[in-house]
Amino acid sequence: MEKLGAVKGLVPTADALRFLTALMDARKEEVRSRVELAKIEAARATAISQIRARADLYRQVFDRIFDERREFIEKHFEIIARGMASNDESLILNGLNGLGKIVATSPFANLASIAEVLEGDKEIEF
Repeated sequence: MEKLGAVKGLVPTADALRFLTALMDARKEEVRSRVELAKIEAARATAISQIRARADLYRQVFDRIFDERREFIEKHFEIIARGMASNDESLILNGLNGLGKIVATSPFANLASIAEVLEGDKEIEF
């Protein structure tokens, strides 16, 4: 208060009070802004974490889908190889037919149902 009295002659008291009030209001706004920024940052961090988790889930699902296709393709090539080794035409044809069916179908043919499962709340086990 002594310092306020010292500037009394230089600055009118009403102006000094308005200035201090404006300064306090600015400080309150700064604190509110910092709180709001902290909330936004927390929401951003949560969203990024959820996006990363979802991306990892998608990667695991698609890795598994393509692993299964690879396994089926390898099995059919084994059948074809056995048929060729034993000169068994029906075994070769069965292997080729199975291989053709796998290759002809897209792993994304039932993408809508895959997306439904991925976007659902159910836990997915591998």
